[in-house]
Amino acid sequence: MRIPAGRFPISHRVPVTTDACDVTVTDRLPLKSMAGLLEIDTMETVVQTPEGEGPCTIREVVDALRKQKLEARHEAKDWGDWIQLEGCETVISIESMRGLASTATIEHAEDEPNDPRLAIFAAFHQLGWVGVDEDGEYPLV
Repeated sequence: MRIPAGRFPISHRVPVTTDACDVTVTDRLPLKSMAGLLEIDTMETVVQTPEGEGPCTIREVVDALRKQKLEARHEAKDWGDWIQLEGCETVISIESMRGLASTATIEHAEDEPNDPRLAIFAAFHQLGWVGVDEDGEYPLV
């Protein structure tokens, strides 16, 4: 199988089986075009407001997720703020200071029956947030 070159929203570990052996290929693959073709095993995605942009409230993040038909609720814990998604094992750890947030880590669950990733990315995109990795910022959709 040929893996496309270029910059895409998520790093994926993609198990590839050949007659000779099992290998894992790490590359950037487009989630939408690869979904259903390969087993995608992504554990986390970091999102943030673009450089130079101000933060938004946790309430705005929760509302954006709800607009994407995700039942989201904010939980403030001693060790940080979390956004839980009803019926999902995927959670969002959101960094906040006095209720304002500019960075979040989406911790993806493996083998989620109703994969919420596209809806989560759409919600953060709606807020003007971007993904970030070792190469810098990238658009979420």
